[in-house]
Amino acid sequence: MIRHNCFTIEFGCKCLTGRRHTMEDRHYGMSNLPGCTTGPSAFFGVYDGHAGPETAELAANRLHNILISCTPFQEGRYAEALECSFSDLEKEAIDVSEKSPYHSGTTVVVILIVGNKMWVANLGDCEAVIPESRTTGRRISVVHRPQDPSEKQRIEDAGGFVISSRGFGASFWPACTISRSLGDIEYKYPHNRAIGHFISPVPYIKEFTLTPEIPFIILGCDGLWDFVNETYSTSNNKPTPQITHDNAVELCTQHKDAHLQAEESAGILVQAAIDAGSMDNVTCIVVHLNWH
Repeated sequence: MIRHNCFTIEFGCKCLTGRRHTMEDRHYGMSNLPGCTTGPSAFFGVYDGHAGPETAELAANRLHNILISCTPFQEGRYAEALECSFSDLEKEAIDVSEKSPYHSGTTVVVILIVGNKMWVANLGDCEAVIPESRTTGRRISVVHRPQDPSEKQRIEDAGGFVISSRGFGASFWPACTISRSLGDIEYKYPHNRAIGHFISPVPYIKEFTLTPEIPFIILGCDGLWDFVNETYSTSNNKPTPQITHDNAVELCTQHKDAHLQAEESAGILVQAAIDAGSMDNVTCIVVHLNWH
């Protein structure tokens, strides 16, 4: 439990390998970050690895440490600190890939809380959601896809091309469904033999003011949100779960009203994604802000 002037923080996480043979997701949570000079603080992150767990493992072990050690963080320039920490971790990930046979990557979503301020940063299709009301949710991160006009233009400017709105690269590279990540050395300049990155390591970052209207935050990998956001048909006369961002917020609201733990909400959301047919690893962090 993390105590702030106006609220306390309680958080919980649930991870399931699901129908995959291996677990490539990683996560991290930390309170009272060393070096923070402007008030109590907390950091939470979900890292969805692909082509192996190595980059996700590196990010879960290192991103928060790089963050709290950098000068912008210690001077209270938190958005700049997040940008710098992602950049430094990307250099570490590429260095590891250059020296090993592992060429994995990871998408990322993190939140940094300092007092009543929160910053969200993400790459790829990991997402963060907050309530707009007791029954409606709002995504506060950005999903980076190669078919998005701005991402498509960036890829083409770097010398790549989008294939069937699903991926990009030269003919000897497989298609990729995300356009921003850490690692993925084959898609990064100069290893991609192009004039720029096909997959960008530059995160989306946005600042929010925390108020009692935000009683919790939900973080999840695409294995969760791909199935939270879709509508499912029925087969064999058996209903298939239909869950949305709104449903996820409504569920977490009901659990919080009933004084259930954040970990219980995370567990139910993860299991709902598996039951809905997710074929991926599924990871979810629920962060309760208990206002008083």
